[in-house]
Amino acid sequence: MSVYDAVIVGGGPAGLSSACAFRGNGKKVLLIDQNPAVGGQFWKHAEIAPRLESKHSKWHHHWQQFRDLKRDFLEGVEAGEIEYVPNASISRIDHAQESGPARFTLRLSGPLGSPEVFPEGHVSAANVFYCAGTYDRQLPVEGWTLPGVMAAGGMQTFIKENGFAPGQRFVIAGTGPFLMAAAATVIKAGAKVEAIIDASNPTAWFPRGLSAVLVPSKIKEALGYSTLLARHGVKFHFNSVV
Repeated sequence: MSVYDAVIVGGGPAGLSSACAFRGNGKKVLLIDQNPAVGGQFWKHAEIAPRLESKHSKWHHHWQQFRDLKRDFLEGVEAGEIEYVPNASISRIDHAQESGPARFTLRLSGPLGSPEVFPEGHVSAANVFYCAGTYDRQLPVEGWTLPGVMAAGGMQTFIKENGFAPGQRFVIAGTGPFLMAAAATVIKAGAKVEAIIDASNPTAWFPRGLSAVLVPSKIKEALGYSTLLARHGVKFHFNSVV
């Protein structure tokens, strides 16, 4: 069985940060990611080759941070400090302690990653960093499987990977400030947002929004979204659902 000091599950912001922080001092690190390239959903991009020419991205926040992390990560891979397996995932984690320090056994699965790299189908680690990220939570409504209907997060992923929108005219529905970010992504891709339908009332944003005072960049981000949406005549419908 392949044995590691640390196995990191997920190649997004948390997974990359963990790998870069843990590498060195003779540690043997394995990073497993289900995507073909690191970056996760937050830094999803079309680039698969390990190049970092672009200093800016109109689709991503904190792109310079990603460039720095990816460069550090690739240096670790080149130095043999980090082993990287894309297109693979973890289906099970077991806690095994027969004698000595506690260890974990991880069962791998994946069409391209695990069978060839790990014939046994599992690895052992002293530490596991589970950085699997987040996903869209959708509520099914009549017609939600029709062509042209997709999750807001899926739409953003499509644009980040392809550089254009999966359509020309959009209505974005759901709840919360994320709808503004999704609409801004559509507009930057050259498409039109006819309306934003929010199930909540804008006053529900304020209690959580007060915490943004501690992060000035978020205030600037929100003002940027508001200005962009107003300039493109996006209509808001609050207390409304599809």
